[in-house]
Amino acid sequence: MKPTNNRTLLPLAVLALVLLFGVIGCSKSGKVTGKVTYDGQTVPVGTITFHPEQAGKQPVLVEITDGKYTAEKVPPGSYTITVSTITQRQTYENLKKSGGGSALNPTMGGAGAPANTKKDKDKAGKAFEMPGAADIEKGKKETMEKLEGMIDVPAKYADKEKSGLTVEIKSGSQEHDIDIPKG
Repeated sequence: MKPTNNRTLLPLAVLALVLLFGVIGCSKSGKVTGKVTYDGQTVPVGTITFHPEQAGKQPVLVEITDGKYTAEKVPPGSYTITVSTITQRQTYENLKKSGGGSALNPTMGGAGAPANTKKDKDKAGKAFEMPGAADIEKGKKETMEKLEGMIDVPAKYADKEKSGLTVEIKSGSQEHDIDIPKG
């Protein structure tokens, strides 16, 4: 058997240190998952913000989807949590106001001269469809369906100074359900 020389040991030692520091570095943040309820009812859509109590750290904002959230790479520490459904409510109301009609599919010939020939009449009855309009309309419909059954969380829970919701984040994966009391 050949003796191991120093040229082989040095790269192995460096590789071991890189792997060790990589694993240690990964454990300095937390992955936080959980469910969000208001007065016992699932909050299907909204946003959660983790506001760090320690100065200099940035807030972490995540979406609530189907009553659940996942926040990746949240540094350990104490956080005030805010939960908001304001933007989703505004989006829903704006989509509702726009109604079923679409400005993306204007009817051809509607404002022009009267249709005199059969060809002109056929053209006048057909709608011009802008490229991508069908995808936009599909997205609008899906968004409306997603927001239709939403629950409005009171505005005080969107205010960092008034929410009263706190959590302690540790490194590694953890689950924190957010149960918002009525009020």
